[in-house]
Amino acid sequence: MTPSPISLRAKIAVVAACLVILATTTWLIADANEESHTNPKGVGIPRSVALDAEVRKVPERIIKRGAMIVGTDLRYAPMEFVRDGKATGLDIDIARALGEKMGVEVDFANEPFETLTIRLFTDDVDLVMSSMADTPQRQKQVDFVDYLSVGVSILTKRGNPHHLKSLDDLCGKTVTLSRGTTAHDVVDKLQKGSCKNGIDVVPQAGNAEALALVRAGRADAYLSDQPLASYNAKAVGGGQELEVVGQQADPHPWGIAVTKGSLELRDALVRALALIIVDGEYQRILTKWGSEQGAVKRPVINGG
Repeated sequence: MTPSPISLRAKIAVVAACLVILATTTWLIADANEESHTNPKGVGIPRSVALDAEVRKVPERIIKRGAMIVGTDLRYAPMEFVRDGKATGLDIDIARALGEKMGVEVDFANEPFETLTIRLFTDDVDLVMSSMADTPQRQKQVDFVDYLSVGVSILTKRGNPHHLKSLDDLCGKTVTLSRGTTAHDVVDKLQKGSCKNGIDVVPQAGNAEALALVRAGRADAYLSDQPLASYNAKAVGGGQELEVVGQQADPHPWGIAVTKGSLELRDALVRALALIIVDGEYQRILTKWGSEQGAVKRPVINGG
């Protein structure tokens, strides 16, 4: 039986779409490799890496176990947290999307952030995905597959009563932040640089305490990681009390951590990440969680 012209056109369109995805994904990996020559901090992926079947090449231990175990600290909304008894968040969604491309189930091991890297070396988890910044210091122990570029954002009262547009506008203002976060480094740079009037910094134990200061008018702004700022703006007071102003500043890569010897797993993650970037799933996840500003164009290894 002779196929109808419509059927032929439909098949041709599907084949063409598949070729575009394959070509684009291969370009992403090749481009990452090219970037490694211009950015010595980032190591690209070998040009010989193939896709399709290659993306499903994962360590034998994961295949035998039947699942890839992701270590994460489920206390940092919107990246990783618990809702209705289940793990959810941006990192959780990306991990599941990667697992789907790799052909493996994904389970999550909830661990305190400070012990996550240790668990990698005891084989309790296969990788760590927990809002972890890719830094030179951490690269001494693990490899990173960078999947997000995260800076700090300014959260203030809705209507922006203090007319804040950029970090420079924080000079002379009262700013709160959570202790131990990268926001401290950003404020320190401002204090030592362009801020002639100084900044009244009011550190707090955590997110809830910092939010309380802004809502009560005791702080003009709350400086935090961009995903957290966007989440707070939507979640607090039904999204009617606070807003994020300006663009995220001082972005740095966040990465998926694996042990130095896990080259097979590392490269499978890179291929899977390239695929979800190309097919749009990556962007859909970032949009869902209000983190479009943190999108990366291609996978990079150890770009921090």
